Amino acid sequence: MIHPEFKDLEPYNDEQTREAIQRILDSPLLDAHVKNVNLNADLEAVRRQFASVQSVDDFQKKIMATMLFHILRNTARHFTFEGLDQLDPKRQYLFVSNHRDITLDAGLLNLIFLRNHFPACEIAFGDNLIANPLLGEIARCNRMFPIARSASRREFYRASLLTSQYIRYAITEKGRSVWIAQRNGRTKDGNDLTEPGLIKMFSMSSKADFVENMSELNIVPVSVSYEFEPCALMKIRETMVKRASNGHYEKAPGEDLKSIMQGLHEQKRDIHFCICKPITREELTTCANAETTEENISQTNAAYSALATLIDKRIHDGYKLFPFNLEAYELLKAQSKEIELDSEPDFMLHLYAAPVENKNL
Repeated sequence: MIHPEFKDLEPYNDEQTREAIQRILDSPLLDAHVKNVNLNADLEAVRRQFASVQSVDDFQKKIMATMLFHILRNTARHFTFEGLDQLDPKRQYLFVSNHRDITLDAGLLNLIFLRNHFPACEIAFGDNLIANPLLGEIARCNRMFPIARSASRREFYRASLLTSQYIRYAITEKGRSVWIAQRNGRTKDGNDLTEPGLIKMFSMSSKADFVENMSELNIVPVSVSYEFEPCALMKIRETMVKRASNGHYEKAPGEDLKSIMQGLHEQKRDIHFCICKPITREELTTCANAETTEENISQTNAAYSALATLIDKRIHDGYKLFPFNLEAYELLKAQSKEIELDSEPDFMLHLYAAPVENKNL
C-alpha cells in the first residue's frame, strides 16, 4: 500500500521497484556509474542482474550486496560486528548511528542484517546527495528516503515534521526499522556527537509524554569504526576552511558524488560495527527528569540533551579503537603545549585521537 501523505518520501515498494528498474536500464548514465564503482565490471552481466530484479529484496541482495562485497574485497582486511544478539528480528528499531562514510555506514549495517536473516532497515539520507535522477531511482529501490538538508525555516520545519511522521509510521505501522545518522552530515573531526535537535525531530510526530514518545521508537545506537578514516583529507580540508571562514563552507559542484566514490574506493583496512544496547524505558525516565541548565532552560530541551548524551555514551563505548587512534592520542598527550589547529597534520591527529578521548571521558 502506498501512503498518499508520503508518496514523495517513501522508498519504492516491489511494484514501483520493477517499474524503476526499466528507467534505470534506460538511463545513459548507468554504465558510467557502474564503472565508477567497479572499473572491471562486465556491463552486460550487470544489466542482466538489474533486469532480473523483481522486488526490493531482490534489489538489495542482487545489486547492493554484490556491490558491497566488491568494496569489502578491495578495500577492507576484516569486517566484523557485535551486538546482533541484542535485537529481536520480529521487532522494529530506530538505529541512530555515528556517521563516517556517506554510503557504507548504513549499507554495511543492512548487509549484516541480510547475511544474518534480519529484515533490512530503511535509510534516511540527505536530499543533497541526489545528484541526478538515476541516483534517486537507485536510492528509492534501496529502501532509502530523503531528509531536507537546506531550506527556509518554515520549509525545514514542515520537512522535519513529515520526516518524523514517516519514521514513526515506518516503525509502528509499516513494520520496518529505520537507520539515521546522529547528526547532519558526517563527523569531520572524529568527535561523534548526537544533535539534540535530532531527538526533537523524532518527538514531533507524537503528542505523548517524552518517555512514551521515545519508547515507541525503540532507539538503538550504532557505532561504526574504520581503521582508516574514509575521506580523511577531504574532511580535514573542509574543517580548515570552516575554521578560517567563521563556519562557512560551500561545496564544489559534484563534491558529494566525489565523496561517495572516494569513500567506496579508499582503503579502510579493518571495519567494525557495534550494535549497542537498546535505550531502555528506565533510561528514558531518567532523561525525562534531567536537570535544566542555562542552555536547556526547559525540561523538554533538557530531556532531549540527556538522551543525546546517552546515545553518545553508547556510541563512544562501542567504538573500536585501532593503532592509529591510540598513537594519535599518545602524541597529543606528549605535547608540551596545546596543538595549534592550523595544519593538516594537526587536524589529522585530532581526527584519530577524538574517539580515544571520548572513551576516556
